[in-house]
Amino acid sequence: MNRKISQTAALAACSVSIDLPGRRDFRYRGTNRRWLSLLSISGFLFLHSLAAYAGTGMEATIAYVNLYGDPAGSPPRCCSSCDDVSWGDNFAGVFAGKLTDLEYDSIITPSNAGVDHDEWADKETNSHGTDHLSPYGVDTTDVFFIYAHGATDNEGGAYFSRFWAGDPSPENACEIRYGESGSFPDVYWGDGDLEYGFMKSCQSLQRETFLQDAYDSLTIGQSQFKLLAGWHGNTYDSMFDYLAFTFWLQGVDYNGIGEDWVLELSDINPDEADNCATVVVHAANEADADHILYYGGLLDYQHGYGGNGFSKLYYAEGCDPAGGNPLPD
Repeated sequence: MNRKISQTAALAACSVSIDLPGRRDFRYRGTNRRWLSLLSISGFLFLHSLAAYAGTGMEATIAYVNLYGDPAGSPPRCCSSCDDVSWGDNFAGVFAGKLTDLEYDSIITPSNAGVDHDEWADKETNSHGTDHLSPYGVDTTDVFFIYAHGATDNEGGAYFSRFWAGDPSPENACEIRYGESGSFPDVYWGDGDLEYGFMKSCQSLQRETFLQDAYDSLTIGQSQFKLLAGWHGNTYDSMFDYLAFTFWLQGVDYNGIGEDWVLELSDINPDEADNCATVVVHAANEADADHILYYGGLLDYQHGYGGNGFSKLYYAEGCDPAGGNPLPD
């Protein structure tokens, strides 16, 4: 597996490209694709028992939003311009099942209207933030996954990414902003227990936003938050993407948590827009960032290799998505 490293930002942030060994024939995405870009009813759906098996001390929040609509409607939903999606429950279910098999102690699975702004927002930067409150605050768990519509934006020179929750309360707070440069985001992650985050939403880790040092604002103080996995450009709600995701889950118990995200989920397709998986690692230095990418796993958070002061973006070289610029070689 050849890798090409390129320095594209100075000082604390750099990005690296990873050569893909070639497309797999099974990666047919189909023609009926919904963007998970800007692109409720059920409250909390417990796909598995809230308490999995005792023993690991590990906890996770596995969330999805399939249903969108008018915040003033009945029932009120977020993002009237967003289409409903179909595969969020499948992604959440297979991830929760994997963590159950790995004997995580607690797996919280909010869905649709159960995914609200407050439980993802931080009290340090948002007056409604409750991410520090157990059991539903995302920073009280070690791992999170979110499946939702998302986008990256630039307002007045402040770059940020966001995803849409399922519950418009409080005060129509449907958008959860993170990785914001030039102002305060809604979230800091890792000032609680959080180690890893995984996002299936469009433009959730955009290279241009990274180059503005925006994702550095995800961490605060001596944060232990190490790795965020997402997408440069648009990603899709489809069976193809679900099958690729299940394939990624098979090999990341003890290592490859970030490397395999990029290699297994990126799809370089000559006939349509590419799917460009990306990872940002926060660490004390470049060597530690690479170590977390290659050797971190769902059962190994690589304690001792996290830290602040250095961030690195990993991506598949030459990947050219809808909703984002082509990634360089």
